[in-house]
Amino acid sequence: MSIVKNVKYIRDEFFDNGKLAAQSMQDMIWHIENDPLPDRSISLVTDACFMELVPLIAKHLDHEDDFVRELTVGSIVGGLKLPVNKTV
Repeated sequence: MSIVKNVKYIRDEFFDNGKLAAQSMQDMIWHIENDPLPDRSISLVTDACFMELVPLIAKHLDHEDDFVRELTVGSIVGGLKLPVNKTV
């Protein structure tokens, strides 16, 4: 069993190298899916523009914590600038 790197370590790796190793990306996915408060991983997805992880963070739009929901909306619409479907 491997040890999952914490989000701070993953963040440092990304900003030091401009990319993540495959295992670090898997660890990032683990944090998005398993952390009770995934705010740090959502912020890293936004800061690093990991567009492939947007569907994973979008699952937190109905998170029980108000802050996590607000951060998720802000990340998807504001930080990542994904278009919002408008209905007339």
